[in-house]
Amino acid sequence: MVLDDSGAIVAEVTLNAGPVDSPWAEKLEQLESFLREAVVLEAPDLVVVEDVHPFANVIKPVLRLQGAVLLHAYQNGWDITFVRVKEWQGHHGYVKKVKGQTSKGWARKMCDSLGYTPTGINLKEREDLRDAYLIARWAQEVL
Repeated sequence: MVLDDSGAIVAEVTLNAGPVDSPWAEKLEQLESFLREAVVLEAPDLVVVEDVHPFANVIKPVLRLQGAVLLHAYQNGWDITFVRVKEWQGHHGYVKKVKGQTSKGWARKMCDSLGYTPTGINLKEREDLRDAYLIARWAQEVL
């Protein structure tokens, strides 16, 4: 997710790093293309990466993609920071212990209230894009 200074979306992509349904070379090629596009637009002031939960069932795929982002950021001299899920969600008002509230349902409502509609074609992609949008908003508001 790339936002400009006003908070408008410049570019967004999700690779759906959940269960692997396409070869890693293809996913990394998509990511590299997106990162090249971001460089052409303008070098970002900051790259924010969501920290991986230590018990995530997709930790290996996520770490591979994060590694590709880190390498590209390093090669292009971009500043990078990691944010814990709890930190960006808490900033936007998510409380884990509210009965009947899931983080994905909360993120949908939060994005709706901010006027953001994800472009993903399936549920997982839309969920990933909502999280990316809220992380980007967190970065603009906090950092």
